[in-house]
Amino acid sequence: MAFQIWVMGMSVIALMSESIPHLFAVLVTHVLATTWSGFQIYNTREFREDFQEKTLQADSCNANLLPSYWSQRGAAEV
Repeated sequence: MAFQIWVMGMSVIALMSESIPHLFAVLVTHVLATTWSGFQIYNTREFREDFQEKTLQADSCNANLLPSYWSQRGAAEV
């Protein structure tokens, strides 16, 4: 949350002062944040597949241990 507040502050300063370095810093920050978000979504998908594979191998009755966790986590990440 603090990161988003910092980015918002940088955006306001960049727009008000029309500063090229501030605009560049905001652009780089937004690109990094978007890249990190994409990585987290990908990592969650991979973790879910590994988790389900390992729990299904260990359990012969195919019980779903976390029925709504994955959909809630995906919605929170997006």
